[in-house]
Amino acid sequence: MSVFTASDGTVAAALVDLAGHDEGAPVLAERLAWAAAAIGARKGAVAGVLTAAALVAEPVPGAGPDGAVVVAVVCPGRDVEICVAGDAVAYGWDGRHLIARTVPQGVGERLHVSLATAVAPTVVPSGAPPEELLILLSDGADPGRDRLEALAREHTADPQALADALVAAAGPDTKGERDDATTLVISANRPVREFRRPAR
Repeated sequence: MSVFTASDGTVAAALVDLAGHDEGAPVLAERLAWAAAAIGARKGAVAGVLTAAALVAEPVPGAGPDGAVVVAVVCPGRDVEICVAGDAVAYGWDGRHLIARTVPQGVGERLHVSLATAVAPTVVPSGAPPEELLILLSDGADPGRDRLEALAREHTADPQALADALVAAAGPDTKGERDDATTLVISANRPVREFRRPAR
């Protein structure tokens, strides 16, 4: 995960979640997130996603790393721009309702777009009004819509507490294994903060 601020005050945040638990994956994910955020702040969320995708692209499908990326760009006076490829998701919280701001693109969905397969025609930007709390989640940090809404309602005034609660709520899967859980909560009126818990 990375946050980058451009000279004009535009802030871009990128969350990259790589599949598997290779030894070098955390370092690669940080580098991809930094590149996605740096380009996103200058050229927009779609460009940020495509930058991360280009850095892992291989001529033979499945030959390189894969996963998910979500980029959010906060530009003063404009709607927040969001783009995603893979299982990462973005929700908006308006203080009363949870709004899905991206369409899931994971395995089992009609259109599977991942970090390694994302190209310009397959990534679709979305947006959110700046007054919403924006919640970016890796698949391992997604507690389900009902639990997410309850936690957003409980911590609506404190984005850091919401990020902490979401990561703490991430439980094991049906096999008892824990996935990486990474959450970024963005409020256009407050500093962007992050909290993560490595897989166990």
